[in-house]
Amino acid sequence: MKHLYTLVAIALTTNFCFAQSKISGTILDEKSLPMEFVPVILKMSKDSTLVKGAITNAQGKFDFENVALGSYFAEVSYLGYNTYYSPIFEYDGKITNLAQINMTENTKVMDEVVVTATRAIIEVNDIQRTRYYQLCRSKRDQSITQSTGCCR
Repeated sequence: MKHLYTLVAIALTTNFCFAQSKISGTILDEKSLPMEFVPVILKMSKDSTLVKGAITNAQGKFDFENVALGSYFAEVSYLGYNTYYSPIFEYDGKITNLAQINMTENTKVMDEVVVTATRAIIEVNDIQRTRYYQLCRSKRDQSITQSTGCCR
């Protein structure tokens, strides 16, 4: 009977030690659709230093595992959307869910952009082109060209 209690105690301790502790959440767009490949950054609240980074999966979910105890916030930024900063939270080693984060589109409209360029007009005739080729080639290439009469 003593051995049974010992085995049960060891099993419970092992399960407790290997229990998953993580910070997780879900990123959704304005239409409540999951957003894939969104970078999520976990930062310390006292000085905003980077702790960990994650990318959302196809369901818009992300996880931070093996995080030290402390006070943190999450930063979510994605092209075409406003940057989201989560409220500061205390991580105590248990599973923490940041719930759903709804990203809002960045609706800033820029003025039109006009690109202009000028190009110099150069007339090139056959004599100038021939002289150019002769000046640019090495002596060896010139001798080959003169003997064969071909131009590369």
